[in-house]
Amino acid sequence: MAYKKDTLIKKAKEAIDANGLYFFSQVISYLPISEKTFYNHNLQEVQELKEKLDANKIDAKKAMQKKWLESDNPTLQLALYRLLSDDHEHKKLNQQHVDHTTGGKKIEITRKIVNGRED
Repeated sequence: MAYKKDTLIKKAKEAIDANGLYFFSQVISYLPISEKTFYNHNLQEVQELKEKLDANKIDAKKAMQKKWLESDNPTLQLALYRLLSDDHEHKKLNQQHVDHTTGGKKIEITRKIVNGRED
């Protein structure tokens, strides 16, 4: 069966709005076409669809962040802090941080004595 691109775009927008979809793979499952047909019509390049999916992702992230901020659960609060932290703060929070400059070897400080005095 032949499908018009405009009709598919309309159905895709309706599916995104009605079901709060985030990814094209989800959109495809709501359309009466195969994945191959979806990509043959270049629906993944339709800016309106991209914007709708992105808006859903942003709305979901904002809702989750609000819940995390209002939660008494330390794990959720820490996750939010990590998302909001700058690089310096993130490294301090990250227990897996490894200083790769020394290759994990202990730094030995040698002192030099010059004219009877430690330099």
